[in-house]
Amino acid sequence: MPELAQNCPYTNGELLVMFPGKRLSTLLIATLAATLFLSSLTLQAADKVQGVRRLPPKVYALLTIPDVKNMKERSKKSPMLKLWNDPELAEFKDQIMSEVMNISDKINEHIGIGIKEILKIPQGEISIAFIEDSEGQLAGVSMIDYGDQEDNLFTLLDALKLGMDALNAEQSSNEIEGTEVTDFKIPSKDEEEEEEEEEEEEEEEESAGKEKHLYYFTKDTFFVISNKESAIKDVLARWDGTHEETFANNENYKYIVQRTAEKDNTPSIVWYMNPINLTQKMIQKYGQGNFQAQMALGFFPSLGLNKLRAVGGSLFESTEDFENISRTVICIDKPVTGFPAIFTCNTSHQAPPKWVPKNVASYNAVNWNVEAAYNSIETMVDSIQGKGFFSLMINKLQNDENGPQIHIKNDIIDQLTGEIQIVSAYDPSVEKEAEAEEPSLNPNMGGKVLFSVGFKDGKAIGDLIKNVIKTKGFPGEVREFQGATLYEMKDETSGISSGFTLHQGQFIFTSHIPMLEDVLRGTNGDNSLVDSEEYKAISAHFPRETSIISYQKQEDQIKMMYTLAKSGVLSQFIPQLDFTSLPDFDLIKKYFSTTGSYAIPDERGALLVSFTPLKK
Repeated sequence: MPELAQNCPYTNGELLVMFPGKRLSTLLIATLAATLFLSSLTLQAADKVQGVRRLPPKVYALLTIPDVKNMKERSKKSPMLKLWNDPELAEFKDQIMSEVMNISDKINEHIGIGIKEILKIPQGEISIAFIEDSEGQLAGVSMIDYGDQEDNLFTLLDALKLGMDALNAEQSSNEIEGTEVTDFKIPSKDEEEEEEEEEEEEEEEESAGKEKHLYYFTKDTFFVISNKESAIKDVLARWDGTHEETFANNENYKYIVQRTAEKDNTPSIVWYMNPINLTQKMIQKYGQGNFQAQMALGFFPSLGLNKLRAVGGSLFESTEDFENISRTVICIDKPVTGFPAIFTCNTSHQAPPKWVPKNVASYNAVNWNVEAAYNSIETMVDSIQGKGFFSLMINKLQNDENGPQIHIKNDIIDQLTGEIQIVSAYDPSVEKEAEAEEPSLNPNMGGKVLFSVGFKDGKAIGDLIKNVIKTKGFPGEVREFQGATLYEMKDETSGISSGFTLHQGQFIFTSHIPMLEDVLRGTNGDNSLVDSEEYKAISAHFPRETSIISYQKQEDQIKMMYTLAKSGVLSQFIPQLDFTSLPDFDLIKKYFSTTGSYAIPDERGALLVSFTPLKK
């Protein structure tokens, strides 16, 4: 305890011995200890004030990294960082690092620190927001907790000042809420232009203040920067986190954070957007003289867009069960009408049909509410053109001699089940292209794709297709294959044949006929995706009923571009790197996992979840 007295700047080490009596000394010690403890708690509480508690209520977009150190630690366990540190990638990695160091050295020459030091500056929370401040202005605000990196930050700020000097910016400072705020006023035109247009400037004196500004301050290990002084005032007025009007109280934001949170885990990223209100605000502010923009704004209610309240979510890395998992919430008022209703989905138990082979690169299924979509489109069109217009247009199309002469509602829409499936597969032809003397990025090498739509009455749709083709002619070959009628169209330039058929109540279209032929041949239990161990590992995380599901085999999806990159084709775009030094794909494919995602209805709209399970 004498050390405590010695460290007190007001005692010279003699405070305790100056007071006789053990009780008084003990009381003084306890009081001093309690004061230090409470001061520590106060500092800790200040450090824990979240950025959202410092922002005003109206935030249109927000991206937050709650804890940079935590994110860096978790990323060390990620497959991509393990790949980066794999000795097989060393030669290519050295090339990248050499280029990075060259850039870093040039930056260092100009500002006194390199990339490594700049990346060290964020230590805690980073928040980047687009807000409406208390004066009704749109503003950008960034807040960065720089922790113990004050020297690096101030070196960077010195470089900023030099940059502002080069722009002839006028620097000043003033005190706001007891904090010194630096202001750079950046002229919108150089002096010569101002002299040439001096008369115009005098006529537009009422527009003064349109020059650009940059404001910043540092406080409690935070660096805050904005383009509006009023935004800086709003942030400083809420600095201690006790202000009653902050974005942290936004109901949709709170719901998104709660709905996407994980117990005992800090998210790597939290994000939020209010796209409709932002669009409305920008049209109101910047589209005053734009009649079309103002007219579009008036259609928002009839299009149902004003019901979309917010979109946001959280990303977690290296959790107990997942390499990464992200959750996104769409907040929309119910009942959903207008344009958003087009994307309404039903829920059911979704799984790949037996005809989907297990060697696919991806499988996606959507349970679309076709009736709601059609009714929504009809309502929107009629609200603009007048009641009954849409139905009249559909009937007119049916009777058009130059049209397909089908009734879209009765013959197609009413026959759809809403089941939509999209399958992609690795295209081995990319390897032949990679071995060519002059490989190229061929647009036909995006993989093989198969698209299917479910129909209630397959025979009726089959008859409809035959009638349309018979009437209008078919620019391709019609042939029988495995008991199905296959319609094939060949691209003479690429030599690739696309086509379609009807199979098990599904209208199936493919970019590559061999893929469709494989489907028609059928698969057994050993070859079906739904029975494969990889798919089961993903589907184990799906709820019993879903609206959308997705299975993505990263290995196959990345292999195509990787193979072409290794061939050297990318060197024509990035000559600094020798892509031929990349290791064989088989040596690194272990780092690319299989991922899954699903969407389900939520009490406020919809929840979308994407995840990569940990490899067993």
